[in-house]
Amino acid sequence: MNAAVRRAAPADLPAALALREEVFCREQGVPAEIERDGRDADALHLVAVDANGRVIGTCRLLGRGGRRTLGRMAVAAGHRGRGIGAALLRAAHEAALADGAVEIELHA
Repeated sequence: MNAAVRRAAPADLPAALALREEVFCREQGVPAEIERDGRDADALHLVAVDANGRVIGTCRLLGRGGRRTLGRMAVAAGHRGRGIGAALLRAAHEAALADGAVEIELHA
């Protein structure tokens, strides 16, 4: 895997949202109003970035207390099959545990 996975900075969010739109709306036909559910401001976003700093993967964690929901995970088509999704899952798990979660629910 030639990508770094980290918490998204505010400057990463437009690219992460654009990637989700590409994967969910254009590739999978999910209506934009379903993909954009208004909960992104409340979420912890993680991104995978390539060597040039481009966002090539993303996911988000929602929730407080002992429970988190992991969702909106997307990897750019040209970067799939390289372990980026697995790296995002590991980073999300670590972030959730570090924030006090004892249960993580995957929305897929």
